[in-house]
Amino acid sequence: MKLKGHMAGIWEESGINVWYGLQDHFYARELLRRVGPESPAAERFSEMGWAYGDPSYIYGTDPVEVFRHQAGVLAYTLFGNDIALDLLFFFSDEEDLYRVLAEMRDEEGFAISPPCEELLEFAGAGAAYEDAATMIAEFTGEPELIWCLKGALRAVGMKGPMLNHDARTERRPGDNSSHFLLAYDCEPYPEREVIHHQLFDTLIHAWEAMRDATT
Repeated sequence: MKLKGHMAGIWEESGINVWYGLQDHFYARELLRRVGPESPAAERFSEMGWAYGDPSYIYGTDPVEVFRHQAGVLAYTLFGNDIALDLLFFFSDEEDLYRVLAEMRDEEGFAISPPCEELLEFAGAGAAYEDAATMIAEFTGEPELIWCLKGALRAVGMKGPMLNHDARTERRPGDNSSHFLLAYDCEPYPEREVIHHQLFDTLIHAWEAMRDATT
């Protein structure tokens, strides 16, 4: 692979980084098209910027940080400061993964017994592969808006349980925010299909449903 006007080619690592960066830019463009380029959501997007590429190939850093930054930007773009989104990643053989899954609660606050069989199944199956991992998406925000978001996610066909884990969210005095978790099995450096086309797209569809319900 060569760039126009350059005699030398691009190293394989650089080429992969460019390819992933292009995918990330394409997704950002599609996001702006869906929220409307002149909308308040687009203005919020421009405040934050957009992470792209895979820094592990060039800088030796964790590409998960790219996805975590994108998740924060997406949540702020759609909901302003009312809802925050964080991504947590666990390798399948990490003790912390099984501890977190075992401590999860259903929407009524009851312990899940056995602890979320579906999640333990794919976590256990992934233990046979060195690169398998579980991603947990954590939403935190105003209780009424969180309630609306959960309803919208169900309405647009989100799959999988919505769970709670009180210890995951640190609350300041007087903070009455609500939160819930979604879990996905994926690679430790997950392909963008999992992040963009399962989590992010579903969230955008839910936001569109919430927007349409108020107009």
